[in-house]
Amino acid sequence: MLTGKEPNLIVDDGGDASLLVHLGYKAEKDASVLDKKAGSREEEIILSTLKSLLKSDPKKWHRTVSELKGISEETTTGVHRLYQMMENGELLVLQLT
Repeated sequence: MLTGKEPNLIVDDGGDASLLVHLGYKAEKDASVLDKKAGSREEEIILSTLKSLLKSDPKKWHRTVSELKGISEETTTGVHRLYQMMENGELLVLQLT
């Protein structure tokens, strides 16, 4: 059953979902963050997806973050990225596992 609420946990393997949420949140404040050149095919897809979503729903990521309680990351690289975001004051969730 759909409740109309946003997800409250990201279970990630590689960090792409976490990056999508965090970059989407930044883009809602300043869309120019999406104008950078993609460094990989995955980043190209993320940037393209976010540009499209920003046009159709300009507050999606702020709603998502308001419900988000934690991130579970499977990879060492993804975990290091999350800790770096936390140290830089950029992490938008309360809990990491």
